[in-house]
Amino acid sequence: MADLHPQLIEDCLVLGSFPLCRLLLMKDANYPWFILVPDRNDVSEIHHLSGEDQLQLIRESAFLSAVIEEAFRAEKIRGLVAHSTPHFSITARFFFAIR
Repeated sequence: MADLHPQLIEDCLVLGSFPLCRLLLMKDANYPWFILVPDRNDVSEIHHLSGEDQLQLIRESAFLSAVIEEAFRAEKIRGLVAHSTPHFSITARFFFAIR
């Protein structure tokens, strides 16, 4: 099992794992913020993953996005790749009309 970046350990709760990634929850009360961290040693960028691992990351992020969308009734799911550590953030967004 690959080591988690110290900042992720400090900022997140480990919820479990998928075949490729560990699933983390950011300690942020503003909105649901989940993080997928590929469990591979010596990988510092997503494009450093093997082709099969890249596809598995897409599968896991798509599955998690669908669960988040349904569970939180999110109006938008946002995913982005982190720059400092190899991980993929998925957040639920909500839009509120100001009247």
